[in-house]
Amino acid sequence: MQGRFWRERYLALNPVAAGLGSRAEDWAWSSARAHLAGQEDELAIVGPLRTRIPDFASLLAAACDEAVVARLERAATIGRPLGLPAWITMLEARLGRSLAPCKPGPKPQRRQDVALATSLPGIM
Repeated sequence: MQGRFWRERYLALNPVAAGLGSRAEDWAWSSARAHLAGQEDELAIVGPLRTRIPDFASLLAAACDEAVVARLERAATIGRPLGLPAWITMLEARLGRSLAPCKPGPKPQRRQDVALATSLPGIM
C-alpha cells in the first residue's frame, strides 16, 4: 500500500481508536460504511476514493504504521497542514499566509506595532 493512503485509513479508523465503535463502519457519521460497500450514501461520495483505493477493506485491515500515525496526530494538534514542502508552499501562496512552522519563541515586533505601543500612555 502506498503511503499517501494512510490519511484515509487514519480518518476511517479514528472513531474506533476513540472507542466510539468496534469497527469503522459502526460509527454513524463515518463514510467507511459507504466506502466498504462501494455505494454512495447521504454522507459520502465514494467514486473519487474508490478510483484510488479499489479495496478499502484491505486498507483498513493493513498493519498500522506508527510513524505515520504520529505525524498525522501531531499535525492535527498543532493545526498545521501535513504534506510535502512544495504543496505547503503552494498553499501559502494561495492563502497569502504562512502555514509552515516558524522558529519557536516570541515573534519579532513590526515597526508599526512598536510605534503604536510607544504612542499609547502607560505602555513602554
